Amino acid sequence: MKDYETKVEGTTITNTYKNTETTELSGKKVWEDYNNKFGTRPEGITVQLLQNGTEFQTKEVKA
Repeated sequence: MKDYETKVEGTTITNTYKNTETTELSGKKVWEDYNNKFGTRPEGITVQLLQNGTEFQTKEVKA
């Protein structure tokens, strides 16, 4: 079957779906701090990617 992996053990046949789709993400962080006038802007931020409401992956992003 297309997109499935088939495993046969005795009289049990298991078909497992193999997801081959990928997603590409991009983003932009906008600071509203008067061009860092007070020097409080952090060197980076942590972005959390959620899958069905659960953290799936994190990425540290720096300028």
